[in-house]
Amino acid sequence: MLDYAGAQIAGKRAYQEDAFAFRAVTGNDESLICLLADGMGGHAAGDVAANTSIEAFSDAIEWQSRPLHEQFIRALDKANRAIYRTAKDDPAKEGMGCTFVAVEIANGHCNWISIGDSPLFHVSGNQIRRINADHSMAQQLDAAAARGEITPEEARNSSSRNILLSALTGDPITRVDQSKAARALGKGDWIILASDGLETLEPNEILSLVQRHRDSSAKQMCSLLLQSVEARNKPGQDNATVMAVRVLERSASAVPDDEVTTRPIRAG
Repeated sequence: MLDYAGAQIAGKRAYQEDAFAFRAVTGNDESLICLLADGMGGHAAGDVAANTSIEAFSDAIEWQSRPLHEQFIRALDKANRAIYRTAKDDPAKEGMGCTFVAVEIANGHCNWISIGDSPLFHVSGNQIRRINADHSMAQQLDAAAARGEITPEEARNSSSRNILLSALTGDPITRVDQSKAARALGKGDWIILASDGLETLEPNEILSLVQRHRDSSAKQMCSLLLQSVEARNKPGQDNATVMAVRVLERSASAVPDDEVTTRPIRAG
């Protein structure tokens, strides 16, 4: 059994370019699909890119076929093609794109696919781990700092830190991160997806907050994280979206496969 919720803030931006959605799928393989996209390209274009990618990805999934994550790479290609067609049909949206993360949680395990820099965290006990790759210059800058080529301060303050190395733009996808094996989840674990606006908080700060409020609902956890972001009052704070999933216990199937249903929960 899972408890899940999502929420978002605009930050210091005049508009919201993030989008998110849950799809709960019931059947002999009960699954929860979490989708998050962080748009880029300006007001209308960023919002359109994010929502287009989520809709196209979801539409490409054959919900009767399991496991669902085995369809992720094909669905991601469909989402990328949808962005290409949308931008081609409207020159005003040329250059739009988005990051993208999709996670399937089923039977006490999770699998994912991601492109871009939106983080996916697994919190278990006293540990937090980012489990997806960061397709931005931030990872390269931090690696350079670890090798002593630049200082940690130079890495954190670099103007190129947020440059994306891969995104859904309609062009050929250069980098994709996909789970190679299902990641086991224990009772009480949290899966947290977010747009990069959450990175106003360091991972250890996220861990500390989760530990202090580990028995909170997913809805409360989203609010607490976003309140912490807003409390920083960071100049130029980006949109921030948080999707939180808490593992209450492993689900037992209750519906035959031939009666499988899907429920869209929310799109941001």
